[in-house]
Amino acid sequence: MALFAGLVRGIRRWLDRPGRRAPVFAERAVTAVGDHSPGTGDTLVVYVHEFATRGRSRATVRRLLGGKYGDGLASLGRIDLLAPSYSQSPFANTSPWELAAELQGLVDGAWRARPGGYPRVVLVGYSAGALLVRKAVVFGLGQREDHPDADLGREQAWTWAEPTPGRPSPIERIVLVAGVNRGWSLERRPPDMLRRIYVVYRALLLLARTRLTARFIMALERGEPFVADLRVQWLRLARRLGDAMPLTVQLLGTIDDIVDPADSKDVLATRGASFIAVPHTSHVDMLWLDDRDPANGPDRRARLLRAITAPVADLRDEGADTVRATATTKLAAGGVQSSGADYERAVFLMHGIRDNADWCHAVRRRIVELDPRAYCLVPSYGHFSLVQFLLFGARRRNVRWFMDQYTETLAMVEAADGNTHFVGHSNGTYLLARALTDYATLRIGRVALAGSVVPRSFPWDRFQREGRIRALRNDRAAGDWIVGILPGFYQLVAYWLPWARFFSDIGNGGLRGFDRSCGLDHHEVYYLPGGHGAGVAPANHASLARFVLGQPWEPPPTQLRPVGWVDWASNLSWIVWLVLAGVLVVAAPMLLAAQFPAHATLAVVLWFAFLVAVLATV
Repeated sequence: MALFAGLVRGIRRWLDRPGRRAPVFAERAVTAVGDHSPGTGDTLVVYVHEFATRGRSRATVRRLLGGKYGDGLASLGRIDLLAPSYSQSPFANTSPWELAAELQGLVDGAWRARPGGYPRVVLVGYSAGALLVRKAVVFGLGQREDHPDADLGREQAWTWAEPTPGRPSPIERIVLVAGVNRGWSLERRPPDMLRRIYVVYRALLLLARTRLTARFIMALERGEPFVADLRVQWLRLARRLGDAMPLTVQLLGTIDDIVDPADSKDVLATRGASFIAVPHTSHVDMLWLDDRDPANGPDRRARLLRAITAPVADLRDEGADTVRATATTKLAAGGVQSSGADYERAVFLMHGIRDNADWCHAVRRRIVELDPRAYCLVPSYGHFSLVQFLLFGARRRNVRWFMDQYTETLAMVEAADGNTHFVGHSNGTYLLARALTDYATLRIGRVALAGSVVPRSFPWDRFQREGRIRALRNDRAAGDWIVGILPGFYQLVAYWLPWARFFSDIGNGGLRGFDRSCGLDHHEVYYLPGGHGAGVAPANHASLARFVLGQPWEPPPTQLRPVGWVDWASNLSWIVWLVLAGVLVVAAPMLLAAQFPAHATLAVVLWFAFLVAVLATV
């Protein structure tokens, strides 16, 4: 497995070598829609097209703005259009971060090239283009945690777009046409997607998971860093600007097979944001405005023109209450209040593998008793077997899920930004550590870990300096052989093979402690009597609840040393794994073949099938 991981990594580096990177935007010039000279218009319309349809909608938008479909554009005056194009190959490896950063520069350059700048700017993005437009906006207006070139990002900052008292931003509105605001997901078949299409997409997904190809579209998957960080950045920008935030309008077809209305919670958390439903319209035909669909085209045109040209006051809050109501319903199911404004903090309680989260619910009750205004989440990623835990791809899938849960929580509970805390056990500790590594916008206040599978060398100190965690508690059990032997072995392999990322993100910090201190507010609680679950045993629930709430807390009774054989097995975990592999993979099949010589092949095949079945259920 390590050799395969190294091979994949080598191929990816070869594909990314100088001269092999996919080009970014083409057709970058501002053009005039009408008889005036480019760069002299009254309104700059920026349009970023959809993915994998050869950008056909660019011509449609130009015809729409050129008045081919009738009047209704007088309020925009003379229109200049910036409609750059990007790679349309389904297997494109273009970086969406680089696209968004370049779009930031193109818009900034276009605005500054016109003497005095444009009085009005309208940004429009369709499907994946909506994500690129939003990312360019957050980059331009100061949310640059994941900008690919921080110095260039500051140089091309949209200082002209910052609203000031008495002067609104020249960016009048941001129109998202079927915007994939939460990212795409194939975990379940969308209700309006044909089954055969879903099967084809799932098959292509297996190839894309290698990350050798299709990295652009894979970066737009739900929970991926590009999407999750964007959603957090958007929320922070909208809350910083308040009523001065440019109007955001989401148009979505009523039979869209990619996007659900509830996927726009972060967008509609913006004050005054609008949601316009487009009847009889799926994801791909949102911009079929003409003879391709004569029955519905005129209605789509009217709704799109309204989103682009109607007075801002007429559009504010239109249709958004229905989507916001889903957030209120979810909050009511998770606590005692019915509005996100009723909460002062959020607490994630994250279970481990083969865990039904009973301890999570018990600790949640303790927290709510101590602080009724704490919104406690007990999300679950379902049954997660030992085999899945040992596979890098399976582990990463749950990290994406966790970050999606985090962004949804910030959208619903405004006070949770910067005031979210975490209690995790076993695999739950991995989710947080990996998310801190991969996502630039994740901020957690107080962190309590039990039975941690995070490497000893994890850089908690760096995240504390960056203001992304404030306090750390690590509860270690004396008899935690699970952490000592399984993640401990991975930590050894990562030391021997530093290029094999498959092994590098789990370790035995839950038994040996962490090497890189978080300063004065770092607490190592060791050694709790018991095994892997000792840190979340009932005797520790009150202590964990008080810690995450920042109240005075006392650790449960401890002992000086780990259990002897666990200590020994942890130090020699590679021998334990070697013996287990020898017995299960070599000795057992040989014994079976000798016992049943007439059916040796069948016996060996059945043994490995049995082994896989057992490992998949433990």
